[in-house]
Amino acid sequence: MKQFDKRRAVTILLILLTLGCQIFIFSNSLKGGEESAKQSGAVVEIVRPSVEQILPAVKVEPTEDNIVRFVRKAAHFLEFALLGCLACFTARRFTPKKRWFLTVPMGYAVLTAFADEGIQLFSDGRAGRLTDVLIDSAGAVSGMLFAFGCIALAIYVRSRKEKTLYAKHKEEEMK
Repeated sequence: MKQFDKRRAVTILLILLTLGCQIFIFSNSLKGGEESAKQSGAVVEIVRPSVEQILPAVKVEPTEDNIVRFVRKAAHFLEFALLGCLACFTARRFTPKKRWFLTVPMGYAVLTAFADEGIQLFSDGRAGRLTDVLIDSAGAVSGMLFAFGCIALAIYVRSRKEKTLYAKHKEEEMK
């Protein structure tokens, strides 16, 4: 009974975290252009030294506009990477079939990306862009790949552990 309750609690937690991430994404899109720029500016000041080193390495001049653009696009990518990862872990709780626990979260993330950009069309000083949908989708795929790797590793570790336990059991039976 305890195992069932623990499993159920984890599933509910994953659902809530996934929805919380989506709400966070939408709440940022509801902010007007001025408020969004102020928020981005605060983040830019924190990460500026790193971004100033990254941009020349990818053959981009580290101007103020390029730094701000990089930070904003990286934020899109990272928040959708988190969404993709959480959605993949959540879907995995409902099915072990790879086809479902990869395609459903991807569809969910892409629909969220389109909705996110749609919200921005109605926010003052903001614009919805197809390129942002592509960046968001790439972030979601990255997060899903990370989650898939974690799941595969967990399955491998569990199978190795079971084989070891089985071998020990057989060894004890032979004694």
